[in-house]
Amino acid sequence: MRRWLPGFLLTAWIAALASLGWSILRDTVAQNSVGDHPSAARRWEGSNSDALVALAEQRLAAGDGSQNPSAVRDLANEALLRNPLNEGALRVLGLAADAADDGRRADQLMSVAARRTRRDLSVETWLFDERFRQGRLEDALRHADAILRQKPDMLGVLSPTLAEIARRDDLRPALIDVLNFGPPWRKDVLGALAQSAEPAANEAVFIGLEHSTQPLQLAEMAPYLNRLVAAGQYDLAFLTWLRALPLAQSEQLPYVYNGDFDIPVTGLPFDWAITNVDGATTEVADSGDENRGPALHVAFWGSRVNYHHVGKLLLLPPGGYRLTGLVKADDIENAHGLVWRIYCADHEDQTIGVTPTVVGNSDWTEFSADFEVPSEGCSAQWLRLEIAATVSIEQQISGTVWYDHLAIDRAPVGLSPAAAGPASEAASSAAVPGPT
Repeated sequence: MRRWLPGFLLTAWIAALASLGWSILRDTVAQNSVGDHPSAARRWEGSNSDALVALAEQRLAAGDGSQNPSAVRDLANEALLRNPLNEGALRVLGLAADAADDGRRADQLMSVAARRTRRDLSVETWLFDERFRQGRLEDALRHADAILRQKPDMLGVLSPTLAEIARRDDLRPALIDVLNFGPPWRKDVLGALAQSAEPAANEAVFIGLEHSTQPLQLAEMAPYLNRLVAAGQYDLAFLTWLRALPLAQSEQLPYVYNGDFDIPVTGLPFDWAITNVDGATTEVADSGDENRGPALHVAFWGSRVNYHHVGKLLLLPPGGYRLTGLVKADDIENAHGLVWRIYCADHEDQTIGVTPTVVGNSDWTEFSADFEVPSEGCSAQWLRLEIAATVSIEQQISGTVWYDHLAIDRAPVGLSPAAAGPASEAASSAAVPGPT
């Protein structure tokens, strides 16, 4: 007996290892097949609850939730029998009940599934829609929060409902209350509302957030401001932007806000908007002059570039004006040089002012240009830095240039302003207090 016992133990050990290996192989193949081939996964492991749920989901997608609900329920119930903690099975039972028009049962099952986990996006989306339909808005927004924290790109699914909430006076306060705490998806939701809700709804939301515990950031307003500007609603855009500025910046606002570049640039329309372009680098940088501070710095690398990549929107009432500033040039080589050009925003082919060209080298030098805003067809204006070229072959440019202390003032006596219309006068008095 002592002679054959070691051999028996070795055989038993090998058999146990083989059984364990087969079990691991079976479970691994079954689990890897669940997503694409749940039937194969079930053949490998009949007790795999995930495979049973996947088969039930296939039947739901094929319409069996309403045509043959018992087949779906049987699979989901078997999955729960195999694994009572399988939340997917609860979701399938809830969706099957919903497909069979058993709303009460569906609500119960989905609620249980949500209590098990907040990570099932199908459950959270269903409950978001259902709670909104039931008028349980705070609950609906909690489900929206669970969805957007996990998968922000699902905002498109929620946007129509969120826009409806923003539009309605009776529902909007609940949305503002949630946004007030600054959830990580607030900026995205405000951007979606800017595209989907009318201006009145957006204005009401922004007003509601003025005293938020998480102060409203100017960048959060960018999509809405850009929408207003694109629609030509310049006065409303300006007033919305002005309301978001710190009080110290909004009082006695000059015609060219941040013309000395001392305030960090936001890229919003009434602040400096800077965009990248191959062949040039545009930035606000330390000028190297301790008495001057930061300034606009543009470096060109000797290639052709259709440059117009720094500028801002202005809201000047009709009349005569003078644009002034300081410029410093280092080896600017171009056939025509650089200019600041002022356009009517309504008609960008209508230039109403242009500064002297800058080429070559110069230390800090003052420049100025007089211009007049017409009484009609020029409710807002763009101020942009450009190459004064007329064809692409003239756009090759190299060197660097600095600008500082850009300002616009009413023109001195001698440049006769046009008479301002009532609408422009109202915009001027309400939105543009005038230069300091």
